[in-house]
Amino acid sequence: MFSLVYVISLLKKYTVVLFFLISSFITVLIVWKGPTLGILFFLMSVGIPVALVCFISKKWALLIIVGLSSFGSFFSRIVGRDLPMGSLIDILLLCTALGIIILGKHTKIHNDFFKNPVNIAIFIWILYFILQAFNPEGSLNAWVAGFRGLITFMVSYFILFETLDSLSFIKRFTQFWLAICVLGAIYCFYQEIFGLPPYDLRWVTANEIRKGLNWIQGDWRKWSFFSDVALFGMIMAFGAIFCFVLSTGPYSLKRRMLLIGCGLMMIMSMIFSGTRGAYAMIPAGFIFFVLATLNNKRTLTVAIVALTGMLLVIFGPFYSGPINRIRSTFEPSDDPSMIVREENRQAILPYVYENPMGGGVRTSGTFGERFAPDHPLAGYPPDSAYFETTLETGWIGLIIQLGLYCCVLLVGIRNYYRALDKEIKVIYLAYLSAFFALTIAAFVKKAVEQFPLGFIVGSIYILMPNLIKFDYKTSKKNNDSPQ
Repeated sequence: MFSLVYVISLLKKYTVVLFFLISSFITVLIVWKGPTLGILFFLMSVGIPVALVCFISKKWALLIIVGLSSFGSFFSRIVGRDLPMGSLIDILLLCTALGIIILGKHTKIHNDFFKNPVNIAIFIWILYFILQAFNPEGSLNAWVAGFRGLITFMVSYFILFETLDSLSFIKRFTQFWLAICVLGAIYCFYQEIFGLPPYDLRWVTANEIRKGLNWIQGDWRKWSFFSDVALFGMIMAFGAIFCFVLSTGPYSLKRRMLLIGCGLMMIMSMIFSGTRGAYAMIPAGFIFFVLATLNNKRTLTVAIVALTGMLLVIFGPFYSGPINRIRSTFEPSDDPSMIVREENRQAILPYVYENPMGGGVRTSGTFGERFAPDHPLAGYPPDSAYFETTLETGWIGLIIQLGLYCCVLLVGIRNYYRALDKEIKVIYLAYLSAFFALTIAAFVKKAVEQFPLGFIVGSIYILMPNLIKFDYKTSKKNNDSPQ
């Protein structure tokens, strides 16, 4: 430990010299061997110190990992190469988990850990995933590919559980991902006003399939610096719902106006993304908010204004590409793409009925084509998180997934009504409203647990049962009550 501290002190002392030498060496490599080797050395020279920071500080690690998962695709598009950001994030997750264990900076897991229904539901899902390795319809190669995702989730959940251990850091983490959402909205406006930069245009036109998905009604859909339009639209809708609900909390007028402004920016960005699942999230989150606060007099006024605005968008005399796409979300029977999706689902339903455990993990879509090309589901586009679960793990897996979501919502609602501190109550309500909207979006989209949104969803699994522990008014009331 002494040597590690000594090395860190030297790095701090000679930072300028160190970066000068590194930059000079990278320049020589690029001139001598081309950009590939220079980029590789740059990633190593930056990656090693970052990994060291993640090993030492779990809180900084979480913020770094969320930031990298948000901007990783953007870096790849600028460079013009597919950078191994997924592998880099896995390495940083591993470094963080090892640092928590080795340095002894872990929270003591209390005896009531498995009394929490959310943890029990997650544990059941993990066991069922492992059982899928013996699914006679599945492919072992595809299961092994999916097992990496399970390990990533388990390590992420462990880190979130250990890191979200104080109300101050919970607020900091929330502010951090909200700031990323605001930056995403700002960059989306840049794309919309000034057009796509050369690196974005090069990426979106690299193949005909990607071009066809993103060019709609004479304009490009927008994805900001995220990996795709679906993820961008859903994280914008999630952030907008969160900001609007949080603006009803016990904050100053200036902060409320700031939250509302950020929410409106995210709404506009979501519209530019052209993501139908995101469009459906807004009314879903709003309905949850209204039902949870029905006894509040201001809720009725907000509900009337919001309902009027929604009816104007759907039935008003306004016509444009984004507006028409919003309307098609609520009129699926008239949309050609939705009709094709429904026909595909009807064609595959007999297979679903015959296999209650599904066709096996990672056997559908592009993963199936890659890891199980001879499987009946290989290449089939599930198009929704729930239908993908049903295809690959059967109706049993779907019940387990829905059970997990129900546990999260029920535990969160129970603790929301138990909480006495107004700020904690509104944080509960903001996360619950946005999470409920995500569960609705899962009917039509698959990006629900894609990073960085997956980290936020994982934090909700932690916060719903544990945020109440930081409600000092509730704690004081319990301690003062007669035994």
